[in-house]
Amino acid sequence: MYRGEWSNYAVAIKKPVNQDISQDSLKLLEDQVTELRKLYHPNIHPIVGGCLVPPNVCIFTQLAPVGSLFQLLHDPDFNMDQRLGLLFLLNMNFLLVLIFIIITSFKICH
Repeated sequence: MYRGEWSNYAVAIKKPVNQDISQDSLKLLEDQVTELRKLYHPNIHPIVGGCLVPPNVCIFTQLAPVGSLFQLLHDPDFNMDQRLGLLFLLNMNFLLVLIFIIITSFKICH
């Protein structure tokens, strides 16, 4: 993930390492991004833009003010209290349900 600015807006830039992407995969990504842009939930950062032209394939999401989840979980100074832990678990449950919906709607697995 990279930090950047798009239209005077702080964004997280998420870019696949492998930019050798087939046209079918690009079309699938475009369809998924189109659907994900329609979603709204206060605990999901919205997709605000991106690029589907290799070798610059990436998506822009709203930048989390406290950093990424990975950064928080690996920061030895970060202290997760009980309330924040419960909120984290509820959000993870929501994300798992969302991933299941996406996988089944695109018939990625049976």
